[in-house]
Amino acid sequence: MVRSDGVPGRQAPYCLTIVRMPLDDHLERVRLLRQQGQTPKQIARALEIKPAEAARLVRSAAILAHAEAPEPALVGCWISPSWSTGLT
Repeated sequence: MVRSDGVPGRQAPYCLTIVRMPLDDHLERVRLLRQQGQTPKQIARALEIKPAEAARLVRSAAILAHAEAPEPALVGCWISPSWSTGLT
């Protein structure tokens, strides 16, 4: 066997990975399944992937959802103009 870098020996594990579905499609399916209340393990079964990969996709979907969420509105400011007087 020849590794991906041309050195004889064992083939690197990343060379054996088969991509079944584009990542965007996986993330969208994960997002929908999480909205339905499914666990990462159930998502892994539905997508026919390893539970660890499903957990990674669930975390990625959560990060993307958080990034897309709008910032909460500023309710008010309770600092007075002379707040720093006497802080020496």
